[in-house]
Amino acid sequence: MIFSVIALVAALGRGGSLDRLAGTSFRYPWLVFIGLALQLAVQTVARPFLDPGPALLLLLGSMALVAIFLLFNLRLAGTGLAAAGLALNVVVIAANGAMPVHAPSADEAGVPISFAEGGVKHEVMDGSTRLPWLGDAIPLAPLETVLSLGDVLLALGLALFVYRATRGPTGKRSVRGASDSTPAIEP
Repeated sequence: MIFSVIALVAALGRGGSLDRLAGTSFRYPWLVFIGLALQLAVQTVARPFLDPGPALLLLLGSMALVAIFLLFNLRLAGTGLAAAGLALNVVVIAANGAMPVHAPSADEAGVPISFAEGGVKHEVMDGSTRLPWLGDAIPLAPLETVLSLGDVLLALGLALFVYRATRGPTGKRSVRGASDSTPAIEP
């Protein structure tokens, strides 16, 4: 989220427009809404009622819906990178039954490790963790969070999307001081 805000401010500072961002046309946007609603339901409402297996399937299904949305929108800058990040998160969660969290990284970031115990979405990384390099192991102390490689790619992809969508089509650039009727000089 913070990367997207920085990208938005940078794009606006370079002549971008919120209208351009708001006017972005997406294919099948309802996939995101259903995916996020499912994830919210798994984390809040359904948690006490679901066994870990069905809850994990719903969580992975929600992420798959968002990934499908990203794939349908590959024409937009950053969506391929975001889809790759999401795919890495899906792989490590599916391999472990939850997102593994590196305890020393969580401690360094000031995140209580108790959030990772007993949940569908997170678990403490140990010797039996599969694909540990894809787990939450990158501490971000100023934000009090721990990120995975997938989270970083997802965030960078979304930031790239926000920047490019806010800036709009760039086209050819003209030489400074040249009139609009003068063709751009290209190397």
